[in-house]
Amino acid sequence: MNCDFVVFDLETTGLSSRFDEIIQIAAARLEHGGVVTEEVFATFVRPEATIPSFITGLTGISNRDVAGAPPVAEALAAFSDFVGDAVLIAHNGHRFDAKFLTAACEQKRLNSRPVALIDSIHFSKRLFGTTRGTSHGLDAVLTRTQVIQFQGRPT
Repeated sequence: MNCDFVVFDLETTGLSSRFDEIIQIAAARLEHGGVVTEEVFATFVRPEATIPSFITGLTGISNRDVAGAPPVAEALAAFSDFVGDAVLIAHNGHRFDAKFLTAACEQKRLNSRPVALIDSIHFSKRLFGTTRGTSHGLDAVLTRTQVIQFQGRPT
């Protein structure tokens, strides 16, 4: 059986899926254990509120970057088309990314569908343990596994 995977990440205006908004969606399709370089998705998303300066400092995404971006409903429809029937993979995806996707769909009254999601933070905890002081943040995991981060920015 050939299983299709899409690794994705969201950037948001804060940590609350109820009050904050998605400002970027980035994803890459995996095949045979590697990224399919021709199969990437990246878009800024225009929020309804301005991006706090703290978030701009953290993510590098400014109000200027998102000024001409599609609204969340349009960005999510394009992301859904890109994902297709793939299984999603996100780091801390159950506690963060999936909640933002669900909240945005509910707030905008968008149709949604069940999609399988693998949360890579669980792999990290299994591989590296849960001893106090062991970070399972994405940067720490990438460093530990010597995975090179994709540095693309949406256009």
